[in-house]
Amino acid sequence: MRFRTCEVAVCLLCLTVIGCDESSSSCTRPSDCPTGHTCSDGRCLPVLKGDAGRPEGGLDGPPPGDSVSDTGPDGVIWPDTGTPDGEWCPANNNGKIEREEIIVKVPASLAFIYGEEVEVDLAGTTSSGKTVWDLSASHASDKPEPMKLDTIPSWAASDFPNATYVSLLNKELGTYGVFHVTQTKMELLGAIGADQYEVIEYSTPVELLRFPIQPTDSYTTDTLGTGQWGVALISNYETYSVEVVGAGELKLPKLTLPVVMVHTEVEQYLYGNPFLKSTYHIFLFIAECYGTVARVVVDGSLGSDLSKVTAAERWRIASP
Repeated sequence: MRFRTCEVAVCLLCLTVIGCDESSSSCTRPSDCPTGHTCSDGRCLPVLKGDAGRPEGGLDGPPPGDSVSDTGPDGVIWPDTGTPDGEWCPANNNGKIEREEIIVKVPASLAFIYGEEVEVDLAGTTSSGKTVWDLSASHASDKPEPMKLDTIPSWAASDFPNATYVSLLNKELGTYGVFHVTQTKMELLGAIGADQYEVIEYSTPVELLRFPIQPTDSYTTDTLGTGQWGVALISNYETYSVEVVGAGELKLPKLTLPVVMVHTEVEQYLYGNPFLKSTYHIFLFIAECYGTVARVVVDGSLGSDLSKVTAAERWRIASP
């Protein structure tokens, strides 16, 4: 069974932006920014309250089911990033993402625009010495798609005592990833479904991101996923190869942000049968304090020309 387990890395690192547009992206003083934002290095950034800097990625927020946000367009829930007593997110635009620049709020529901079979340019262009990626174009398949972070259900808590949160892996299959966040990394511990008969655990936690997230970093995890999915016994060998490609700017429909680009190649096959291997690629665009602002999923091999890639899935943050 193919879970595309790395895709949901976007959920950990995504903070929605309230009221952001080109007119509010630059500033000289806090009063130039909209409510809930402050001026940092000439940019309006959200005031965020969460777990940044807390040991072992401690959770912050009320129990599951309690309100932590306001309802935005299309019924999408927007996390509250503008509380008066919120912590300042220390963005410094230094070309890497520090742990303190990532805010984790659980539970939360994050707003994205999702498109299928979208042609994208992953090579980017060079402008004033910077790499610029452009994901601003719309596509006929685009639609709002919320992504939720929640605490692990009680029936799975004993299988994953170190879980920080769970989030959707595969909408069609109804699989949820179990994640662990620390001061130094984000790990995928396994996957769960609707009940105790759908649990897969990894022999070695998958290291999806290392803090700080900085260009030229690369690391690989080999692991075995075993467990039960309904009546089926699962045993998948998986390899995750992560590379921080570089830093630059990302153009979105309503704003341009400095980002770090992370590429993960995932190989999966049934244990003992490498001839049935499947491969896919995940590209994350991560911004200080905002988190992952876009994600591109490519099935199969990439080819040599990254300027014209057909993405099976293209995700990007939505704004009210």
